[in-house]
Amino acid sequence: MGDSNGIGADSLCNPVDVAVDSSGNLYVADADNNRVLEYLTPFAISAPIAGQSAGQVWGQNGSFTTTGCNFGTATINGLSMCLPEGVTVDRSNDLYVSDTDNNRVLEFNPGDTVADNVFGQSGIFTSGLCNGGDVPSADTLCTPRGLVTDPSGDLFISDTDNSRVLEFNQPLAALNATTGAGDTTADLVFGQGGGGTSFTTQVCSSSSATGICNPAGISLDGPGNLYVADKTNNRVLRFDQPVVPSASPTPTTTATATASDTPTATATDTAVATNTPTDTPTATDTPTATATDTATATATATDTATASATATATVTATSTATDTPSDTPTATATPTNTATATATPTDTATAT
Repeated sequence: MGDSNGIGADSLCNPVDVAVDSSGNLYVADADNNRVLEYLTPFAISAPIAGQSAGQVWGQNGSFTTTGCNFGTATINGLSMCLPEGVTVDRSNDLYVSDTDNNRVLEFNPGDTVADNVFGQSGIFTSGLCNGGDVPSADTLCTPRGLVTDPSGDLFISDTDNSRVLEFNQPLAALNATTGAGDTTADLVFGQGGGGTSFTTQVCSSSSATGICNPAGISLDGPGNLYVADKTNNRVLRFDQPVVPSASPTPTTTATATASDTPTATATDTAVATNTPTDTPTATDTPTATATDTATATATATDTATASATATATVTATSTATDTPSDTPTATATPTNTATATATPTDTATAT
């Protein structure tokens, strides 16, 4: 197809880029006709092989028979285009166009022929200066060309004359100041150093893994790796998964102190505490001392009997517990007659 038979819905002049949406519709950046054309499901079996005509046009206010850059006037708005060289469609069928000579990228919601968002001109549809007539920033562009979106809706723009690639976090999502979503301000820059935040420089760099010079086409693979045609440096660069969702913070577990062992008890999980018996337990033959939770003290004598007194453990104070024997030998947890019991129960300990 060409313009030899006149400009129309079935002609093209210097087409530069193409894209296909989820329904199989074809979009063509018809650069020298200053427009983008859409061919409705041209690959369907029932469609004719030749003689395709476009079903929709952007950049010429709905006209298939006009070709002027910005309608042949100095008017720049959400309907006009001047030398569009890039086109892409996201998963929601939103259309993005690199309006190259207007130094901007336009976004059209499905079904709209008037742009809904503009990138590179600080949100203004009626301006088209390279970098807004000033230095580069996260809100400016200079002759953008290649375009691509990832499955999350992040947008990448090849900002050719600024020798960089810009990334915008989910620009069509709800506004989120924390993630940078929902606006037309770039969140990451490639080609101006390794930090990814040097938005005010435009160095054309060669022979560097962090430099780019006049990038053109860009693309993404399945895992999310970014490929950039570094045109002036005669190479293609790959950036490994430059945009990866942040991992959720891992909960931090607070470690507890471990009590040191004593001759009569063992503490395990909680901080050191000291059991103080309030009564004097008397064992007839075989008293058994048991601390709940973490500390257990057990004493064994010759015959079997039952302890007649109950000891209540309290935390913080330290005292000496002395077993008082009756007619039978007294069993204690230590070889001497006097034992000091130290344990680390979480609440209270009961001796029976």
